[in-house]
Amino acid sequence: RKLLKTLESFDPSAPIPDMWTQFGGLAAQPMMVVRGENSKLLSVETVAKMKLLHPKMVAATAAGQGHAPMLWTAELPERIAAFLR
Repeated sequence: RKLLKTLESFDPSAPIPDMWTQFGGLAAQPMMVVRGENSKLLSVETVAKMKLLHPKMVAATAAGQGHAPMLWTAELPERIAAFLR
């Protein structure tokens, strides 16, 4: 119910808010992004902008996958484990 109440004020014709300032505020936090190579939701350009705002962010690409990528494939489990360590 609470989620529906939140959506009552949603206006799909309104411009989407710019969240880059908030994202930039996370620059001091460890971060990893895993993008599916064929994702139509998270573009290469968006990940590049994320890297500009968060230079220490670790980025990985899940080859041949879309959104959301399967994290248990290829070398992703090892890369994620290394990041978490």
